[in-house]
Amino acid sequence: MATKSKRRLSNTTTTAPNLSAPSANCKLHSTAIIADKAQLTGAHGIEIGEGTFVHPYARIDAEFGRVVIGRGCIVSEKAVVGSRVSRGVDGGEDEGVVVIGDGVGIEAGASVAAIRVGEHCMIEVNARVGAGAVLGRWCRVGACCVVAEGEVLEDFTVVFGDGRRRIDAVAKGREDVRDARAKAREMEIEVLRTLVADGSMRWRGG
Repeated sequence: MATKSKRRLSNTTTTAPNLSAPSANCKLHSTAIIADKAQLTGAHGIEIGEGTFVHPYARIDAEFGRVVIGRGCIVSEKAVVGSRVSRGVDGGEDEGVVVIGDGVGIEAGASVAAIRVGEHCMIEVNARVGAGAVLGRWCRVGACCVVAEGEVLEDFTVVFGDGRRRIDAVAKGREDVRDARAKAREMEIEVLRTLVADGSMRWRGG
């Protein structure tokens, strides 16, 4: 009797949801690298652009709306990209779409539910960007800082310390600085491609 009970329990546990199971609706560029232990979930669809790198244990969540990640982005370990609520910029109902622009870095443990993150933004370790927020180009959200739901940040905004805001005048005024930062992101991706195996085939052609 004990053996049968154990067998029934084993059968039950195999039906538990597997968060790392491939999403049925992914569109991945041929050069995007998705680590095998990354999680891509949700029925609304996930699109990942050219050269983007998704680390192991990062989660892209399209349960409440489509997620689009642009070219040359990095999504680090335990980061989460995707909205958990359906709301627009002005608080109205929306599809919960999250759009990440080209060249964005999302560091370990960060959570991004913004409706739009502009090109070349940096979301640092354990930062939080709320649902419906909009970040302009070249914004930086410091480690453990929070951007509130529905908040709008203009281009080159830096969120730091206890939630203070300032404009990055150096990046705003100097194209060479912006070019150097963009190049550094590209070089980081090239190094990562040599260190982490591509597991994206499990999501391609779904």
